[in-house]
Amino acid sequence: GMARQTIAVFVFLHDKDLFQQSYTDLLHHRLLGPQQIYNVAVHKELEAKFLQMLIDAHDATFVQRMQRMIDDTDTDSNDALHKSFRTFLAHQINRTTPHKVPVPSQVLALTKTAWPQSIRPSLLHRLPHQLQTLSDAFAQFYMRNHKFRELSFLWNETTVVLRAKFPKQQ
Repeated sequence: GMARQTIAVFVFLHDKDLFQQSYTDLLHHRLLGPQQIYNVAVHKELEAKFLQMLIDAHDATFVQRMQRMIDDTDTDSNDALHKSFRTFLAHQINRTTPHKVPVPSQVLALTKTAWPQSIRPSLLHRLPHQLQTLSDAFAQFYMRNHKFRELSFLWNETTVVLRAKFPKQQ
């Protein structure tokens, strides 16, 4: 299929770094773009197969960064992070707030060196109060568990899904 044709062309490329740069930029959009909400498991399986084809055609170090990007978006480790964060919120925020605090369904902690240089922390100056409260709580939670890491929020990479319930018209 298309993957084999791409590998056939890849073998003859002289500037494999340019291919790697282009592929990681496109992979970034595939992994973090709004469409990533759908068919994540199938998508990652296809990416893994293609990376294996690249390893066979070149070497394992060539795909390390791309593999790290896929690992960063692994749902199992991020589900564990999310669950720990919810527990942290239950102890920190819910003590003083009787209503349920909305928590994003997916928070990704990405390895800065694995992702393309085009990803930069956004210069968003003012967040809605609930989102600011949540991001402050996440920063406190994350830095408590990872003291020597740097935490930046990539608001420009954020996908928000809004759900509303409307009363039936009478």
